[in-house]
Formats: sequence, C-alpha cells, structure tokens
Amino acid sequence: MPKVPDDPASRFFKYYGRYLIAKEQKESDLIWLNAVACRVELRKMGDPTEEAQHCHNIFKGLASQQRAEQIYRDLCDDSRPIP
Repeated sequence: MPKVPDDPASRFFKYYGRYLIAKEQKESDLIWLNAVACRVELRKMGDPTEEAQHCHNIFKGLASQQRAEQIYRDLCDDSRPIP
C-alpha cells in the first residue's frame, strides 16, 4: 500500500490530481470526495478561515492568482454535499 505523504501540501496535490482525473471522467462521487479531501488539507495548513490564501500559496509560481482563485472556487463548489 502506498505511503501517504506527511505534509498537507503534498497530500493536497495528491488529492488534487485525483480530483482532476475524476472531473475528466465525470465521476461525481470521486469529484466530491477529492474536493473535500483537498479542502481538508488546505485547512490543515493554518487558519481554516484562510483556505483561499493557502490555495493561492500552493499554486504560487505554478498558476496566476486568478487561476488559483478559480481552482479554489471550483473546489468549494464541488465539495458541497451531494443531494
């Protein structure tokens, strides 16, 4: 069984990769599950009220601020409870 990375940023990227694959395959349950997991890891990075800032910090140098904000909004939308 693969070892889970020890730090929230590494786990975030692991779950975010799974999230992107689930989005591509239109697997709604997996999209939700991985979006929730991403947000949990963002909360572990510090003050839970600053999830958006933590997301921006993770993507700094990899994506524009606008793209990081969109990624966070998508995670929020996709982590809402499934009806």
